[in-house]
Order: sequence, then C-alpha cells, then structure tokens
Amino acid sequence: MMFRYLQEIGLSAVVLINPNYYTVPAIRDLQLDKNGECWVYDFVVGHRAHGTAHFPGKTNVAGLDLDAIGMVRE
Repeated sequence: MMFRYLQEIGLSAVVLINPNYYTVPAIRDLQLDKNGECWVYDFVVGHRAHGTAHFPGKTNVAGLDLDAIGMVRE
C-alpha cells in the first residue's frame, strides 16, 4: 500500500498515510527540487480531532515521515 501511495504522489517529500492528519500545503502539492530538497514556508501538520503543529518560517520537509513520528498518539 505504501509503495502504491508513493507512486501516486510521485515521491514528493512527505510520507503521511493516516487519514486523520493533513498538511498545509497539501502533500500532493509538494515537490522535491533538483537537490532533493523540499522547502516550505509556514508548514502545518494538523490532526482532525486534536489541532495543529505549525513550523514557522522556512522548513525543508524532504524525507519527512509523519506516520513514523506519530505527533499525536491516538
């Protein structure tokens, strides 16, 4: 399932399978640059029932596996 998901998003930058989470900007809108980096301004990770985590400023989200981090334990 993970491989299929990564194929669909084109190996952009961030891994997030859990449907209770979302990001701003959306994962489908993220792309790696020619250096394999993905810089985002004011990145947000949200959980539908528990709120958000905001990363102010410029953040490189390349390779970020939000499912492995488990920001909110359900």
